[in-house]
Amino acid sequence: MMTRTVSSVLMALFAALVTVPQSARSEIHDPAFLAALDENAQLYVADWNAASNAFVNYRFVGAWRQSEGRAANTRACAIADFNEDGHDDIAVGRSQFYQSGGFTLFLNDGTNGFVRQEAAMLSVMAEDWLQEMTAADLDRDGHVDLLAHGDTGSLTFFQGDGAGHFKAQVQDGFEWRSRGLDTADFDHDGTNDLVRAAYSSGNLRYYKGLGDGTFAGYAQIADVGDDPYAVTAGDFDRDGHSDVMANAGSSGNITFLKGLGDGTFAAGTAVPTLDINRHSAFDAYDFDGDGDLDIVTTTYDAKSILFFRNDGTGTNFAAAVTVGATPNNVMCISAQPHPAHERRRLR
Repeated sequence: MMTRTVSSVLMALFAALVTVPQSARSEIHDPAFLAALDENAQLYVADWNAASNAFVNYRFVGAWRQSEGRAANTRACAIADFNEDGHDDIAVGRSQFYQSGGFTLFLNDGTNGFVRQEAAMLSVMAEDWLQEMTAADLDRDGHVDLLAHGDTGSLTFFQGDGAGHFKAQVQDGFEWRSRGLDTADFDHDGTNDLVRAAYSSGNLRYYKGLGDGTFAGYAQIADVGDDPYAVTAGDFDRDGHSDVMANAGSSGNITFLKGLGDGTFAAGTAVPTLDINRHSAFDAYDFDGDGDLDIVTTTYDAKSILFFRNDGTGTNFAAAVTVGATPNNVMCISAQPHPAHERRRLR
């Protein structure tokens, strides 16, 4: 009896090891990478090399459409495993001259090589082009979704099905123009919430997620300065709560908003070590594996991609390291989802 019991336990353990459910496979990480999209719809990628503790192999991947043609103000991109094959893909928003509000997917082949899939989504965002986009499971169905806003202010929830297909649902109450946005579970209720910056005024607003892809009314949490394109969320100070970083447009001034874990935030703190004195976009990931989130940023009209290491406080970063350059102005960058950011899956 003991032999059969031990044998059955060992067989069960072996089955658990060799049989990986789809939800677990989707959590497998490739080598870390970043993606940057310039305003002429040119997509660039750089890989993180753990051995050298630096970015390597910065390269041009492709454009969001087969014939680049007219393209301007392509400013929306996001990284996540959209088809649940265990490899993170890239979603790229369409440009000002193709006002369909849709996007194209670049699927990861498993080696951080990317294959373009034409017209992943032509949405109901008529006469609008994408200004910003973020990836998260917003309806708690286990599949990664996209949240994007257009230039005129529309906000659309793209419901993912786990196979790289999306269904668009325009959100009500978001008609005002905005700039940066991001999502995280700021109040620890198991649902992703939203922070979104207003155009011109610099007001940063918090919206509680309802778990179905929609959000409750907003609370204003800060004035971070005019035209804040750069907004990213994550646990920057390693206290277990998601925080927010946001910039002040052309001045480049960066504000750190410490999350208190209940959907509220401490007063903003300046982060001069991230100030690049111009418009930028940024995202966060623990690239160097030291337990805190680092920052990658664009420098808009300086046409470069920079990397900043976090010292773990959230308010001090090492000097910028240049990752690469683009031939055109660049206002879009994305890093992979990370556990502290709570952007991949909420179970």
